[in-house]
Amino acid sequence: MINFLIALGVYVFLFILLFVSIKVGYRYGIWRKVQVEQNQFGIVKVAEGTIFAIFGLLVAFSFSGAYQRFEDRKIKIIEEINAIEVAYLRTDLLEVTSQASMKALLREYVDARIETYERLAEFHGFWKELALFRELENKVWVQAVAAVKKTNTNSASLLFIPAINARYC
Repeated sequence: MINFLIALGVYVFLFILLFVSIKVGYRYGIWRKVQVEQNQFGIVKVAEGTIFAIFGLLVAFSFSGAYQRFEDRKIKIIEEINAIEVAYLRTDLLEVTSQASMKALLREYVDARIETYERLAEFHGFWKELALFRELENKVWVQAVAAVKKTNTNSASLLFIPAINARYC
């Protein structure tokens, strides 16, 4: 409660300070306009143009950065989808008894990932879903290692484990 009152006090103080600054600046501008001749406003127009140009660059760089972050996120999602698909396809290298349970677990993993992204807007729901998702990640890893140990071929360990591990990168 005390933090709210401090924040409210700072907000009110800054609002009053801003209002007073605007009024003082407006009065000073009117006073200066009367005293200064019309031809001396050329420097003000140059400064105004410079400020608007800098503001335009700031907006352009902001949009450029936002677009780049959006593209990076899209590429990461595509890489994750491809890694999950490869891992799902490489479950065929495991023993027949392990294949069905591993494929079911990978489908559950994808559903949990989708649910985590859908809950991104909800603060508490997202963290709860993320914790469940992390548990499922560990379960996938443990079951993948156990399934590879059951399989006696090196191809399963050389191809399946890196495919499972690629999801985490």
